[in-house]
Amino acid sequence: MENNLERRENPRFEIKLPAIITQPSSGLNGNNFHLLLTRDISHSGAYFTMMKPYACQGPVRVELLIQVNNGCHQCFLYMMANAEVVRCDGSGLAVVFDEDFMLAPFPVQ
Repeated sequence: MENNLERRENPRFEIKLPAIITQPSSGLNGNNFHLLLTRDISHSGAYFTMMKPYACQGPVRVELLIQVNNGCHQCFLYMMANAEVVRCDGSGLAVVFDEDFMLAPFPVQ
């Protein structure tokens, strides 16, 4: 018998948002940057799909650009959060956001 009871603390929203994940690296080139797309996101974390599989674990920085439509007015929000990778497989990765994150207007001329 299938149990469809949602056990997550925060509701997830299925939304596709461009994201950059920055993974600290000890190599000569510094940090590793990866362009991803959210599959779903909540207040506490997100799942990202990858263009090609790569190994990712530990702490990361997540940056998102969110388009907001308010009637005929359109604006963008920039979100930056430190996060911890909790799962990484061949199709994507899941992160849990730290409680302290930034959300600010992204100016558009």
